[in-house]
Amino acid sequence: MDDGSFEAGVRDRETMKRNIGIGMLIDPSSKEYSAGRSAARKAIKLGVPRWTSVASNEPYKCIDDQTGLPIIELAQNSSEIEAFAAGANDEILKAISNGLITVDFRPLLLTETEIKTAFKRASIGTLSDDNPMIEFPGVFIAKLRSEKSRKTRGVHTDPPKRNIFIELKNRNGQVFKDFALYPGPVELALALKNRVLLFKTTDFYFSKDLETSQILNRCPRRDRLN
Repeated sequence: MDDGSFEAGVRDRETMKRNIGIGMLIDPSSKEYSAGRSAARKAIKLGVPRWTSVASNEPYKCIDDQTGLPIIELAQNSSEIEAFAAGANDEILKAISNGLITVDFRPLLLTETEIKTAFKRASIGTLSDDNPMIEFPGVFIAKLRSEKSRKTRGVHTDPPKRNIFIELKNRNGQVFKDFALYPGPVELALALKNRVLLFKTTDFYFSKDLETSQILNRCPRRDRLN
């Protein structure tokens, strides 16, 4: 039951700043704040709650540290957008405290070191034009679709790369189409008792929850950035 402590917390300016990571004051009576709470209630009802981030300096982050929910990023920064985000996030926190949201992806998150170790110990194979399908019986089937990257104007010295699109079918028969990756080919590995599928592309590491298709990790390969 909500004993009113939530509403008191909403009016605590320091709590609000910590919750949404901004430095300005938010008016809980504003129409933007109310719109954010309304949007969050709809998302919760549809079973797709998200944590709202505004102009984050962590562009590759997929899961919120505080709630374990997927992040939706609002790139444009304004007082109206920040008020909307504050309202949405407060509604999310209220739903979590009342037991209306139980999803938490944090137990599935891996560090970059853990991802690299998984590729050394549990690599499955590489999807490419010559090998467009990989099946791990009883766990997943991955199919490849690729297309050439669009060239931008200017001088190009690197060979053309191909963008990778993957269709996944999990153990329950659910099909997730056109999961887009950065230029490939892409190597696959499994982690956390086959719950998480890992991807290694030319420039990035990704991880994906095989039960929900949620992207969990997305980080640049440091060895490719030097």
